Amino acid sequence: LIVDDLPQNLFMLTQLLGKLDVEIIEATSGFEALDLVLQHDFCLAIVDVQMPEMDGYELVELLRSNKVTATMPVIFVSAIFSDEYHHHRGYEAGAVDFLSKPFSPDILLSKVQIFLELYHQRVALERQRAKLEEANRSLSKRTVELETGSRVGRHANSILDLEVLLPEVVLLIQTMFKYYFVSIWLVDEEKDAL
Repeated sequence: LIVDDLPQNLFMLTQLLGKLDVEIIEATSGFEALDLVLQHDFCLAIVDVQMPEMDGYELVELLRSNKVTATMPVIFVSAIFSDEYHHHRGYEAGAVDFLSKPFSPDILLSKVQIFLELYHQRVALERQRAKLEEANRSLSKRTVELETGSRVGRHANSILDLEVLLPEVVLLIQTMFKYYFVSIWLVDEEKDAL
């Protein structure tokens, strides 16, 4: 996401970042940027400090206050505000970097590339975490199945009376699997009645 109220700055950044394998989405105001972050998952925002209505500092403070965008890295760029005070203010607002114009294109590309790599690593870790959670759920279910089977087997070996055994097995299965209702149906010898 690149945010700047001046079309020539957006054009220049788009041309520069076009060297990378990345989708670039432009916003011409802080309000437009806020709408866009609700529609997209950005790996990075490059934000101009001086914009009308909502400056870059206010935009980043709002991004930091939202759970979805709180950790999105932001690089401030500014031609006018390049002193130590504004750099400090940018970091306080939540930026991870502050570049003063004119800046070296190679430095910006290098920084963006690092954030792209970090984003891809985070996405890969999230996928891996989801796979591990699913594997843990499957493993937990299988553990309950095995434990229940073992207990049912012990009950069947120790209780020979079906009228005593079956209610205990039903209760055991209901308890172990947290089922609301469990029943066992028996077919008579002629297999024409339950």
